[in-house]
Amino acid sequence: EPLIYDDGSYAFSPSCLANVFRSSKNGRFYVITNFADGPCVNCDPRNRLQIAEIDTDVLRIKKDTVTIIEQPDKAAGQPDTIRFSNFRWYEDRETRDIALYMTACPGDPNPPPGTNVPGCAYRYDIRLPE
Repeated sequence: EPLIYDDGSYAFSPSCLANVFRSSKNGRFYVITNFADGPCVNCDPRNRLQIAEIDTDVLRIKKDTVTIIEQPDKAAGQPDTIRFSNFRWYEDRETRDIALYMTACPGDPNPPPGTNVPGCAYRYDIRLPE
């Protein structure tokens, strides 16, 4: 069965890697992925990265827990085609919160020759509830 929201609506997501884990801090299951507002085309859109809790009793995403980690910054000139999907994370040993590292990809489907993903990564500290 597809992973859907607890209200029965479909959780649209592009062809991208979803990370599901159980927090040692609170024992709850979470998913980190790119949820979309509607049907996706191949690998897009990946312009919002979110985290949400999974209700393990019914195996559904708790819709009211969906939290945006990153989304396009129009003021900074980021395009709607930007991709927030190249990330790695770990659970901090002391706080048991999530440290996530990500580099945004411009998302240009036809990049000019010699164009590369920016050489910087950002750290996101995600504090989970007790």
